[in-house]
Amino acid sequence: MEKISAVILSGGKSSRMGTDKANLLIGEETFLEHIQKNLAGAGEVLLSVETETDYPKNEIRHIEDIYKECGPMAGIHAALCSCRYPLLFTAACDMPCIDWEMAEELYGIMKAAEEDTDAVIPVGTDGKIHGLGGLYRKRAALTIENSLKNGERRVQKILKTMKVEYVSARQLSGGEEKLRNINTLEEYKKFMDQKSSTEIPVYSVVGYSGSGKTTFLEKLIPELKKRGLRVAVVKHDAHEFEIDREGKDSYRLTAAGADVTGLISAKKAVLMENRPVLPAEIIGKIDQVDVILTEGFKAENWPKILVYRKDSGQPAAADPQNCFAVVSDTAVGENNRVFDLNDAASVAGLIVQEVLEGWKERH
Repeated sequence: MEKISAVILSGGKSSRMGTDKANLLIGEETFLEHIQKNLAGAGEVLLSVETETDYPKNEIRHIEDIYKECGPMAGIHAALCSCRYPLLFTAACDMPCIDWEMAEELYGIMKAAEEDTDAVIPVGTDGKIHGLGGLYRKRAALTIENSLKNGERRVQKILKTMKVEYVSARQLSGGEEKLRNINTLEEYKKFMDQKSSTEIPVYSVVGYSGSGKTTFLEKLIPELKKRGLRVAVVKHDAHEFEIDREGKDSYRLTAAGADVTGLISAKKAVLMENRPVLPAEIIGKIDQVDVILTEGFKAENWPKILVYRKDSGQPAAADPQNCFAVVSDTAVGENNRVFDLNDAASVAGLIVQEVLEGWKERH
């Protein structure tokens, strides 16, 4: 992969937030510091600012807009004019989860696109075009400049003057969450609440149908319980499912249009989200457990335990080299943590070790 420039767009007014979004905190890091760390794979990282004296403690190269008071596309334009490499990855300062993996995935799409493509831009499931989290060719500066000169500053309008390859955020690893904007204090509070919840470590057990994911989880859960951990499990279902029965009161309330339906008994409770929900949102609602396991969700950016069976007739569902552990009945890829399909105890030991290390770091 060739070197790519990156820019963090921090020249906005933060009017809806009421305070500078770039200086919001995640733990002891500001959003700006956190995003800069996430973009460590870039050939260079630039900082788009209103004035060059902004953020004096940050030592990356500051870039002022050439066209003042013209919005974030003016920041992208100035960065394209100043960047060292032919491609520029953009990250708004209110996208604290954006990372270099997204830049790499957009790069792959750019390379497969037609040569005259000016940009690769993600689109959310809600139809939102994320022009501030995309990949641009340096030559796009001229097209953007013409729009700015003509008084156009709206991101979507300017993109319409360019040759753009749009890509669904769902095709990108954790794309919906990585492109999430934090624009208001309410959104920041919700984000931090979820961030606190996701301090609970999550491990995704992945593998194609027939690989034995559920069977392995049935062995792994009691091993973790024996070691004193409280365990939550979330399963991915590729099909429609119903956990309520027609004729029951709760079913009738859901059919009447309730967005969320709850059932509570003396021994268990459930909340049914009757609407599309991102996996990270469900995970973020789980508390009072020590570890969360998921069955599936291989597109999410959680450590993966790959389950692979030689006679399944399917390829590996994830790159073994990038997995937390591999559970298999045959050699598959490169990984120092390869265990037999029946050896849930060893995998449980690794998870417990990481959970304990996480506790020490937080306390």
